[in-house]
Amino acid sequence: MVASAYCELRKDFPRLALTIAPRHLDRTPEVESALRAASLEFVKASELNSPNAAHDADVLILDTMGELRGFYRRGAIAFVGGSLAPGRGGQNPAEPALADIPVLIGPYHENQKEIVSSMVNSGGARIVKNAGDIISEASKWLGDEGALQQAGRSARASVSSGAGGARLALKHLEALISLG
Repeated sequence: MVASAYCELRKDFPRLALTIAPRHLDRTPEVESALRAASLEFVKASELNSPNAAHDADVLILDTMGELRGFYRRGAIAFVGGSLAPGRGGQNPAEPALADIPVLIGPYHENQKEIVSSMVNSGGARIVKNAGDIISEASKWLGDEGALQQAGRSARASVSSGAGGARLALKHLEALISLG
């Protein structure tokens, strides 16, 4: 779905690049197959220094660990996976939000309900159900730099406002324990 949406978005945004970071690296071959099926040129991060790497590829598969945060700082929009179909519950959208990146996330984000709700209410995230939604919502942000930046700031603010929640809960628990 994301590859299909990307192909359509490139028609209006020809310089658009895509980085895909599989949650589990053993899914990299599945990602490669989906990109081949969409006729997209890709390169894997682990092969960037190889003389055979396709350095002009439009899609980067981030098949290495610990680099995603750096890519968020260079990104425009993040699609947070594990959320388009039931069963996975969605990945955490906080990391891209903290990099001032607006977030697209699917309707099956039950593991992230509170943070997604806060981000959607602030304008920093949008729920998408299919490739058409991804195209529509991404186009709105990509076509309006001011809206894109505002959405990124809103995403960050909504996540930042929830920071410290664990510390507050711990204080409440300590108070309850001291009563007993």
